[in-house]
Amino acid sequence: GLAMTAANCLLVAIDADNNVRETMQMALSGLPINPPSTPWWLSLGQRLFLAWLSVETVVTALGERVQFFFGPGRYWNLFDTCILLISLFSTFEAT
Repeated sequence: GLAMTAANCLLVAIDADNNVRETMQMALSGLPINPPSTPWWLSLGQRLFLAWLSVETVVTALGERVQFFFGPGRYWNLFDTCILLISLFSTFEAT
């Protein structure tokens, strides 16, 4: 869990750096600013982490059943579920 979260944070940081660099290059060159492109390997990594989070959330929900929503970890489970839904929406909206 923690290693995957740290790796995903690193991937998000690389993506943000790529977006800022590309946007700055367009702005400084006087070109119209278009949405930055995402390298294929970065897009693949994002989808792999999304798949991992999806599986982890579903397995946790199936294992904990009612406790997933009412147990001591309910707030983390709610947070993970919200992150998952937002990520799924933004991924499928972009394609």
